[in-house]
Amino acid sequence: MHSMRKTFLGAVLLLLAASFTHSLSISAPASLPSNVSWGLSVRLDPTENWTKAAVKIDGAKVLDAYSNGTIALDPYNGQFVIKSFMLDNNTSSTSGLVLYVSHIGLPEGTHLISVESEAGSDSREITSYVALDQNFAAAANDKMFELSRRLIDNENDKRGIRRAVEADGNKIAGLEEKSRLADSKLDSLTAKLDAKVEPLESKVRELEQKQSAQQAQALKDEKNKNAQGTSPIAGLASLAGGAATPIAYLLVAIIAIALLVFGAKFAKEKLDESSIYSSRDEHGLPFLEEKKEPPHGKFMGLGEGKWKAEKKE
Repeated sequence: MHSMRKTFLGAVLLLLAASFTHSLSISAPASLPSNVSWGLSVRLDPTENWTKAAVKIDGAKVLDAYSNGTIALDPYNGQFVIKSFMLDNNTSSTSGLVLYVSHIGLPEGTHLISVESEAGSDSREITSYVALDQNFAAAANDKMFELSRRLIDNENDKRGIRRAVEADGNKIAGLEEKSRLADSKLDSLTAKLDAKVEPLESKVRELEQKQSAQQAQALKDEKNKNAQGTSPIAGLASLAGGAATPIAYLLVAIIAIALLVFGAKFAKEKLDESSIYSSRDEHGLPFLEEKKEPPHGKFMGLGEGKWKAEKKE
């Protein structure tokens, strides 16, 4: 009884190990050109687990594979099978049996490949597409090559632009540094100039203050002298003295001399006109001019015009 239990447990464990280690599976391409021969392979379970495995395309059975190694093609759909065979990759056990099938080709579209046996099942989808014409494919390849070349050229252009931007950035940085140095030099020169100009401005302000004080004193002196009744010439001289400038003194002297000369000349002319010797002879000597009697009936213009006397007849 105890030995029977051990035998039963061993068989169950062996069966579970076999089921987890080996399972039915299909190996096939995911896509392929339409109407082009292709192939698939099916890794089968150990032979003690199945007796027949059916291969189907789009639900239509193509062939049946048996555990003893024989293959039976379907009378109709099996005609599209070019070749089929089974290969035992592990002859020392019942596992390792693989089914290979070569098919003539599939029409355009998506197709379902499936395998079913007593041990399990598996399926795969295959997409069949229309292959491009050779001329079109060559033209497409040329286009792809041209695009690749343009992409490379664009990438080179981008690198060139980046280098140019970096160079411009370096130039800008250099210009900014030069500008900073120029500003620093300008600030230094401005400081030096301010240091030299400040004493000059101080001297100018001092001179302006002195001149203002002198002008104020001159005006004050002029007012004082005018209040004391001084002559205009003396007042002008006082103003010139207050200004304390040689040119003012010279102008005052010239004006005074001109006034004296003009006054003397004017007085002489008046004296000559009022003198009885105002007339001179041919030798330039003065002589007494006889005064003529006024005409009869005339005195200070009388006897003429409306003051003319009427004659009596």
